Amino acid sequence: MRLILHGYARGTSLTTPEDLHRAAALDTPALEFDVCRSRHTGRPVLAHDTQAVTVRSMSLDDALTYLGPTGKTVFIEPKEPDVVAEAIECVVAHDMADRVVVFAFAPVARAFPWRDRGPVKLGLVTVFPWNVERDIDRFRPDSIVVGWGSPWERYTFHAEKYLFRVGWRLFGLPAIVRRHPRVRFVVATLRSRRELGWLRRDAEALYGIVVDPSFLAP
Repeated sequence: MRLILHGYARGTSLTTPEDLHRAAALDTPALEFDVCRSRHTGRPVLAHDTQAVTVRSMSLDDALTYLGPTGKTVFIEPKEPDVVAEAIECVVAHDMADRVVVFAFAPVARAFPWRDRGPVKLGLVTVFPWNVERDIDRFRPDSIVVGWGSPWERYTFHAEKYLFRVGWRLFGLPAIVRRHPRVRFVVATLRSRRELGWLRRDAEALYGIVVDPSFLAP
């Protein structure tokens, strides 16, 4: 089970070259970041949303150039449908299709080339646990991302965790994970090591867990 560094956490965003360099230096085998179109250059850049884009936002092209030699696995979430094709083309151009997953929530994932996906791995964020099997049958994704707290953001953080645990067992997600070994199942997003203990006991077949940078603090 891999730790995947979360590129957007508590109001901070992995956006600039300095952000990426710090993230890549941390002791995790994988990282995740969001991609939007820059209003300054028109190119895909690292940013959680268009409002977070600045002239210093790192281009996806530059980010993959930097990450290529590191050997890290990369999860890329396009935040807009019109950036999907360019993001995928960029991954292929950098010869990183074997260790990159392009994933998104359904409104953006509908723009993915599910029928003719080529070499790039495609993933889907499944918000409701009872839809996991349906989404696997419908899209045949290479990866499924399920939320630790979502879709219960309106509750307190502790309630979110409790509801996820109930849903995890109630809808048989451990069995679903084991039934689909081809699919990379990822849980997002943990914020403390105390949470990891429960998930490790009950979800040993997971591919990875997205963690906030604060998770790695000593």
